Amino acid sequence: CISHSVVHVTDWFPTLLGLAGGTPPPVGLDGVDQWAALSKCGPSAREGFVYNLFDQTPLTGAIRFGDHKLLHGSGGRPDGWYPEPLLEKVNIDKTGPKMNLTLFLFNVRDDPNERHDLSAQKPELTAWLDSLLMEQAATMAPSIQTPDDPRGDPRKFDGAFSPEWC
Repeated sequence: CISHSVVHVTDWFPTLLGLAGGTPPPVGLDGVDQWAALSKCGPSAREGFVYNLFDQTPLTGAIRFGDHKLLHGSGGRPDGWYPEPLLEKVNIDKTGPKMNLTLFLFNVRDDPNERHDLSAQKPELTAWLDSLLMEQAATMAPSIQTPDDPRGDPRKFDGAFSPEWC
């Protein structure tokens, strides 16, 4: 069978633990045992998950629920899909979603390359998934990453990092 289950990397530990006959701790694991879904094409043991959240301003992240994936925040450049770099003398024609938007919704089963943004066609689903993502963002521990120090900007050192910058 080919499984189309919603599975996250955190599911591997409890899945392999279950296969080995172990018992997962009652609380504290983010993953779930997915063996029935993967081996017997059974239903997924989860409906969705947060791909990632970056505690920055503005907040960026992604969430999946069923076949849909919502991206929140600008991914920055590039702003579309580009032809293969091996092609010569090709006019680069950008296609696909523009990355200057802040919400993108994709059906990852029908559109695994995430080229067709559905957020305008499915505003209720987009808003609901965004609210789920924001609920998760509200539970995040504060980031321990320190802000960039402008004194270390490589542009001040002919484009290179060097020991003298700090």
